[in-house]
Amino acid sequence: GGMFSYFTELNRKRVPADLLDFVTHCTCPIVHAADDLSVMQSLEALPFITASVRAIFGPKHYRIGPSTIAMRQNPYGGATKANPHRQRIAMADRDPRHAGMFAAAWTIGYAARVAPAGLEMLTLSGFTGSFGVLAASGEPVGEGEPRPIFEAVRGLCELAGFRHVAARTSDETRVLTLAGRSPAGQTVMWLANLTASEVTVDISGCERRHLVMTPYATTRIG
Repeated sequence: GGMFSYFTELNRKRVPADLLDFVTHCTCPIVHAADDLSVMQSLEALPFITASVRAIFGPKHYRIGPSTIAMRQNPYGGATKANPHRQRIAMADRDPRHAGMFAAAWTIGYAARVAPAGLEMLTLSGFTGSFGVLAASGEPVGEGEPRPIFEAVRGLCELAGFRHVAARTSDETRVLTLAGRSPAGQTVMWLANLTASEVTVDISGCERRHLVMTPYATTRIG
């Protein structure tokens, strides 16, 4: 139980925890602003949201999603805002960045920020449509082909059952990292460049010493 909408509503209208099998909510990064920097900066709030949920509901099974860049539901008005011209606007029902590398980086960054909370389930995309992993017509890739977010979601799915390994970068406003260890002892790490600039990452101790990440690139190591 919980909210189909956001943590804000869950916090304001707290449901009785004893009756729940799990607690759930979504988030949306374009409620107040929709520029690129603000959307990526919204990831910084996620650890505080998950910490608040844990403080309210304790060790209850915890699920987040579906959370996407575009607004799936508007609890503050009659509907989300139509966006037929695919602009960067707040509270829009579709967002042009979902079709590009930006969404892939945002997805890995999102998972990295909430992983310490020990979620039972995390959903960051749909399958088709404006929230999906497969492209529609008029996008950089062909209709029905995987969007860049597809690889990010697949990478997260492959981490299911892994134990979270604490990992961080020296500047988490630019690059976020997510790491996990399989039952067999394999360690896998994902990196996401959250910026519109090229970033060089020192990964001494891995198979390479330096990694040059293009804008909004994601990389798997291990």
